[in-house]
Amino acid sequence: MYFKSRTPVRRIAFAIPVALLAWTQPCLAQIHVPADYPTIQAAVDAATSGMTITVAAGQYEEQVRIVGKDLTLEGLPGATLVSPAALDLVEIGPMVAGRRPVLAAAGCQLDIRGFAFDGLRRGAEMERFTGVLYVSSGGTVENCSFTGFREQSAGPLPFTPDPERAFQLANGSGVVPIAVRSCTFTDNAGAIFVSGRPNVDPNSLRALCNIADNVVVGLGPQPFLAQNGIWLSAGARGTIQGNHVSGHQYLGSDNFSIGILTGDTGLSPGFVMQRVLVLGNTTVHNTIGIASIFSNKNLIHHNDVIGGTFGFSGIAVSGQGSTLLQNSIGMGQSVVSGNSGVLLLGAEFDAGFGSGFATDTSVLFNTIAGAVRPIWSQTGVTGTTEIGNAILP
Repeated sequence: MYFKSRTPVRRIAFAIPVALLAWTQPCLAQIHVPADYPTIQAAVDAATSGMTITVAAGQYEEQVRIVGKDLTLEGLPGATLVSPAALDLVEIGPMVAGRRPVLAAAGCQLDIRGFAFDGLRRGAEMERFTGVLYVSSGGTVENCSFTGFREQSAGPLPFTPDPERAFQLANGSGVVPIAVRSCTFTDNAGAIFVSGRPNVDPNSLRALCNIADNVVVGLGPQPFLAQNGIWLSAGARGTIQGNHVSGHQYLGSDNFSIGILTGDTGLSPGFVMQRVLVLGNTTVHNTIGIASIFSNKNLIHHNDVIGGTFGFSGIAVSGQGSTLLQNSIGMGQSVVSGNSGVLLLGAEFDAGFGSGFATDTSVLFNTIAGAVRPIWSQTGVTGTTEIGNAILP
């Protein structure tokens, strides 16, 4: 009887700690702001890799840094990270200038969802003002909103090669995956910018991107600021799909505003940026809707491009072997003299803007309406294939 009576006792004694462990583990994986910690940075400092930090509704005016920790930041409806009046400089690398971000992630895997980021138009107060900065980090940013990462004034601005940006990833080593999905960008000088090390080894892949289903709204016609919506620069490759990009227009004569841009100007012909897929996007009222500069083997297809009042070109391409397939381009609203539906870049722009030459481009089954020059093949462009394009008045 004694041994029989001990058996269930032992089983119960063993089962209780296991049940408690299973019950407590999910709690330990979550930190709540402000219930557990008053600020997001305090929660980050207390967290360990694998944890989720859930932030309640409210405005949090702070600069947040996440270094070497793999975390999830989850904002409940109304959770807003607001720029303080001053932000510390976060260095990116010896060949790339630092930024002043509201949130910075360095050397980690960071997923952000459900947050609002508000820059309060403090770009005039801080050089290289940025919303979210990833440095050699990967992750997913989804269902977030970004606004106010720009100058306060609409007047003449001092020249800067690094204007304000809502989101930026800069990676100097290895390859990181980054996804920006279902976010809204409004009232920013620049929305999304991803690059590797353009001044050191621009041909090396540094970021695999999935930029999808975002709404990006520019500042409208600007006489002093050339804006870009989505920009994958040197070292970035991936997919730009299902985005709605509008209102990036520049009225000056020394630059262009572009809705979706891959590559960069001013680089040598040896630069190779390969195989970016630009699929199913809608661009409206941008100086250039979609541009691939010094980009090889890009596939640009099934996009809907409307030039708008100051539209200069629907799709502009340089580099080797890209394909433009079944895009719909409407330039009928444009008042720009000599506007084009498809612009195959050559000598006319290479001298002034360093845009390179388009070679072996396939322009297939596109519909182009209302363009003064439906397909403008500039001097020096070679190997173009044009099949089945519908040119409409």
